[in-house]
Amino acid sequence: MAYRITCLIIILSLVFSIHVSAEVPEKAAFIRDHHLWLIEGDKEIQITKDQYVYNPQWSIDGRFLGFLKGVEDGSNQHLYVYDLFEKEIFQPVSMEATSFKWSPTSNVIAFKNQGLLNVTKIKNGRRATLWI
Repeated sequence: MAYRITCLIIILSLVFSIHVSAEVPEKAAFIRDHHLWLIEGDKEIQITKDQYVYNPQWSIDGRFLGFLKGVEDGSNQHLYVYDLFEKEIFQPVSMEATSFKWSPTSNVIAFKNQGLLNVTKIKNGRRATLWI
């Protein structure tokens, strides 16, 4: 009897299963001719037009795209963030950065400046806090 009830529950759950799917538009970032480009669906969009771009990285939620921008020889690099919702670039900190990483759990960026590790939080599309 228990076997029949279990089979009935399995069959009913398969018949009446709810299929939920959310289409997320595919997007990718890449560097072409030292400029940052974004692909959304089948469109290519040029994000930067001046200086050289290095090391683009997505935030955990996919809203922000961080990158370093500097001169051709890799010096004088500064951290910039492109906000995909607002479609604008902003600079969360005004100091030079040699490398950076997004937090794997939130919109927090850790970056190095003159050998020191700095951390800043991005909230509502802007820098919220800077810890040094």
